[in-house]
Amino acid sequence: LSNSLVLPHVLKFNAPAAAPLYAQLADIIIPNIASTLTTAEEKTAAFIQYLEDLIINLNLPNRLASLDIPQSALTILAKDALKQERLLVNNPRPMNEADILAIYHAAF
Repeated sequence: LSNSLVLPHVLKFNAPAAAPLYAQLADIIIPNIASTLTTAEEKTAAFIQYLEDLIINLNLPNRLASLDIPQSALTILAKDALKQERLLVNNPRPMNEADILAIYHAAF
């Protein structure tokens, strides 16, 4: 559930630092599409779009608001996410509270 809600937004945030890695995933997961693209950035965008489409096609929730999470809770969610240090240290791009809050707003 958390992946269907925020993973595409996290991938978009990380894309500037992780495009070559995401492009490799695109080559594996969507080879017919990726083979027509030339740059890591294009492959990354296609990979993220594929995941967004998959979430919709599987009828998974893709908006925090659809789960009755109030917008006023986003700040608390961002503060709580900062406590997940073991996950944050492995993120390809450093994140601060403002970055996390922006991701939650994008997912709202």
